[in-house]
Amino acid sequence: MKQFFVNACIILLFISCINHTEPAGLVLNKTFTNKKETPVSGNHKIVISLAPLGEVDSDLLKLLQKETEQFYNASCFIMKKNDLPKSAFYKPRNRYKADSLLVFLSKIKPDSVNYIAGLTTKDISTTSGKYDDWGVFGLGQMPGACCVISTFRLKPTAKSQAHFEERMVKVVLHELGHNFGLDHCKTPGCMMEDAGGTVKTVDNEKKEMCKECREKLVRLQLK
Repeated sequence: MKQFFVNACIILLFISCINHTEPAGLVLNKTFTNKKETPVSGNHKIVISLAPLGEVDSDLLKLLQKETEQFYNASCFIMKKNDLPKSAFYKPRNRYKADSLLVFLSKIKPDSVNYIAGLTTKDISTTSGKYDDWGVFGLGQMPGACCVISTFRLKPTAKSQAHFEERMVKVVLHELGHNFGLDHCKTPGCMMEDAGGTVKTVDNEKKEMCKECREKLVRLQLK
């Protein structure tokens, strides 16, 4: 029953394209029980952690940390590396089940953190419609505290390192948008637009939310 609930909370995501940063200025009305791993004092600001699962480029992690802080006006820190859990490995396709990775992330999330984004270079997949094992860029709970993003499908077709980094930034911000409670948006170019399984949509989207999504995000955080 627990696994069914986790699966029901999860939504498939693909993402947007870089243009300009527009901080949402979100604040949660809650205090935190800080663990020594969290470099922030108790306050009301959203706290997000980036959790490398296996080896992830440190420069990329720092970039994602900076972009996340700026976009969501949040405190963001990078956790120590964790090995990918063997329980999530799907041997027939030599990749990892994103649903299982979300369960793992929920277990390692510090109590002082509101949201945790796992990052991996390995291919990840989930069940989607008639497909039992559908490869994805990332997966996140909606709403929920955990999301996971993979570089595997975003890097090979990138025109440059900068292009790849743009894609990653948008995927992470989009996934966190799902965690906050935002669904896919039908507005072309909105960061929350459903990519429909193609990286081309990711490249055509902007690194910003449409007015409707921004307003909805504020309402969700005020509840």
